[in-house]
Amino acid sequence: MMALSPALSNVILALTGIVLLKAALTDLQTFKIRNELIVVLVCLFALHALFSGRWTDVHWNLALAVFMFFVMLIFYSLKWMGGGDVKLLTVGFLWAGPDCALVFALLLAGFAVVNVVAAALGLVKFRENNGRKRIAFAPVIAAALIASGLMGCFQPNQYVIKLSQTTPYIVAASEVGSFFPLLWGEGWDEGLLGQV
Repeated sequence: MMALSPALSNVILALTGIVLLKAALTDLQTFKIRNELIVVLVCLFALHALFSGRWTDVHWNLALAVFMFFVMLIFYSLKWMGGGDVKLLTVGFLWAGPDCALVFALLLAGFAVVNVVAAALGLVKFRENNGRKRIAFAPVIAAALIASGLMGCFQPNQYVIKLSQTTPYIVAASEVGSFFPLLWGEGWDEGLLGQV
């Protein structure tokens, strides 16, 4: 199977950004994330994986999302996270997958700091619950996922696209051939192994 349409995968990314913004705004206003938005984001991921050629790694994305869901259940049971945040963050890790999980996590941390500072300055409203202050986390997740996409994390799988356009032998030969200049460089002193 091949990537059906890399161009259509970019349209799906734009739609995903719109849905993420809707989730962020809803959470800011009501401190709730609707289940329908979570389902839409999962469906958009499935379509994006199909159209971009990222379907080849979907099992790893699913494994990471399930693992992170169980980790976040611990935070939910301690009342450190809301249920909607757990669901949306699980979908975020589904989209990020192992290849972009670190980038996504670092962006999450950065945007979380910005969100906390904004709440401390009174720029973002918070809700008190049993003496504890709660701030909306969906804007942080949405910003981190959108930024991950803008950084190129969700680009179509170029190997699958090349594979669909040529024979596997030509693609494999060109990929191996492009690896050796990185390894050795133009001369012995310029490549990675040449510096040893």
